[in-house]
Parts: sequence; structure tokens; C-alpha cells
Amino acid sequence: MNYLTSTLLALTLVFAAPLSAQDTTTDTTAAKADAEFPVASSAPQVKPPFIRETHGAWSVNCTQVDEEELCKLYHLFTDGEGNSVAELTIEILPKGSQAAAGVTFVSPLLTLLTAQMSWRVDAAENRRYPFNWCETAGCFVRFGLTAADVAAMKKGANTTVTVVSIVNPKKPIELTLPLTGFTAAFNSIPAPAK
Repeated sequence: MNYLTSTLLALTLVFAAPLSAQDTTTDTTAAKADAEFPVASSAPQVKPPFIRETHGAWSVNCTQVDEEELCKLYHLFTDGEGNSVAELTIEILPKGSQAAAGVTFVSPLLTLLTAQMSWRVDAAENRRYPFNWCETAGCFVRFGLTAADVAAMKKGANTTVTVVSIVNPKKPIELTLPLTGFTAAFNSIPAPAK
């Protein structure tokens, strides 16, 4: 047993010594190359997200990337007790895109996905959208708004978003999205160039 331990220790030292010497040489060589040929960092400088302004039920949430400010409209749905229930963001798309804006709706994990999400501005007909994926933050629906959809929201009073819970599938949950301040919030964000 003592002989086996000694042999294993000797083999470990024989094979480990060249590897550690090789690692040191590589690190030293890399450090010399960086010093001789400095390369400017091309990684964007991203600052933490912030709320730039609020218009009625909408906030304009932004992130600073280098010198560019990237903003989205945001609304947090709450229940009668003030608990967060769902959230919605609207991102203005570049001019010439098929849609004028992109919507991302996040629903809790206990949402019945097969029932889909429905979306209605005032008394207009319900539109149904499938859930795209779920993760720990919730279940996501993404869809586009045409220029006509955005115009209807600017003129409207409320948008109703309906989802169904797994807990009580016979009772759909209607979330009211007030459009108060939507026009000012939407118009405060310029369409991106690309």
C-alpha cells in the first residue's frame, strides 16, 4: 500500500510539473502580447435600466448603451391588493418594418397556455395570441401592432387582456390596461433607425 501511494505521488509530480510550467509560460506570453499590441475594447458600455418618464398608466423604461438611449413602454398589471400579476412592454420598431411596434406580455407560470391570450381595444373584436415560451419569470406572448392598431390605442380608453389560470380554467382573468398617457408615452420614443 505504501509503495502504491509513493508511485501515484511520483507520477502526479512528474506529469503536473510540465503542465504548470506550460500554463505560466502561456500567461506570461499572453500578457506580453497584450502590452505590445493593445486592442481597444469594443464592448458596449451598458448602464442599468431606469424609468425616464411616466405618462398616466405607462412608464418609459430606458437603458443607456454607449451614447444611445433605448426605450420601451411599460405597464405592470396589479390585482386589487397591489400584487404584481403580469407585465407588458411595447417596443417601437424601425420605420419600414412590417409592424409599427412589438408587444411582449408576461403572464404568471400558472397560466393555461392552450387558452392563449386575448387582446381587445375598447369594444373591438378579441384577437388571440399563442404563448411563445415559459421560463421562471413567467410565460411570454410576443406579437406585432400595425400602425392602425397603434392609432386605435391612441384614441382608445382601455385595452383588455384576458388569460386563463390553470387553477380556475372556467373563470378567465380580464386585466384592464388603461390607455391614459399611451399617446404621450408612445410619442416620446423616436423610432429606431435600424
